[in-house]
Amino acid sequence: MHDRTFLLSLAAAHALDAPALERLRALAGLNHEPPALAQQLRRGLALCAGVLGALGLIFWIAANWDLLGRFGRFALLQAAFLVCCTGCLLRGPARPAFGVLALAAIGGQLAYFGQTYQTGADPWQLFALWAVLALPLCWHVRSDWLWLPWSGLSALAIQLWLAAHGSSPFGGAASLLGLDLAAWGLHGALALWLSPLLSAHTGAGRWAWRSASSFAILVVCLSGAVAAWQPHTEARFVLAAAVLMLGLAAARGRDLFIVCACLFALDVLAMSLASRLLLNQAHGEVIGAMFLLTSLGAGLLSLSVSWVMKQVRAAEGA
Repeated sequence: MHDRTFLLSLAAAHALDAPALERLRALAGLNHEPPALAQQLRRGLALCAGVLGALGLIFWIAANWDLLGRFGRFALLQAAFLVCCTGCLLRGPARPAFGVLALAAIGGQLAYFGQTYQTGADPWQLFALWAVLALPLCWHVRSDWLWLPWSGLSALAIQLWLAAHGSSPFGGAASLLGLDLAAWGLHGALALWLSPLLSAHTGAGRWAWRSASSFAILVVCLSGAVAAWQPHTEARFVLAAAVLMLGLAAARGRDLFIVCACLFALDVLAMSLASRLLLNQAHGEVIGAMFLLTSLGAGLLSLSVSWVMKQVRAAEGA
């Protein structure tokens, strides 16, 4: 998308006519098929097949729940897992699809075991065990399509653990600062694990890193935004803003998606604090306060977009 925009701006700057613009497009290679399109298409179709196969297995077991005995259900789930693990040993575009199926089979076995024997385990323990058992599978397949759902499982386990220990998932006065900081640290470690710094060892791609980073940014932003409205939670708000600024500095020049997410989260924190200050001092002038808040939000958004565009132009110039 940036290449096409740059070509259009170049053609407008030099007043190129249609034939010259077409030759410029040909020189840039925009008239040809994107590289590795066929391979990516096969991989995407294989992934869709894996997801549909996993859903089909779950729905089939649910439809025949009364016809299958306890042994039959366990045997079916374990057989599906073994077949998928065997498929993960293969090479080619079907490998991530088998990995997704194996990941779903692990969760199905854990869920059925918990329903059958009523272990009394907390929900966060189920998802944490699911993520730990799937870690060798993700490491072996080394595909972004597998690390992406794994990051979601891990993030959900962290939040369920936070809720199970009496801390509110959204922060605020009902939340424990120590537990919140521990959860933030776990989310940060998850994002670091899936970052490009360790991709040579993990095989994780850009979307898994973006997913883990988005979960971390969302959790910190919600906790800080709620803290802005609660009394005696100034430390939590300041820490949330500091963490987001640190994430912005770390992602700058590496990934535009994460940079925009951090900027948007900082804008939300600023708007939350401004909303509390203005609405508490409104004294019945709610319309005027809302007008000021709207103007402030538009100004913050325009400044953020302007700063991001400057960073993009600087990167393209370099």
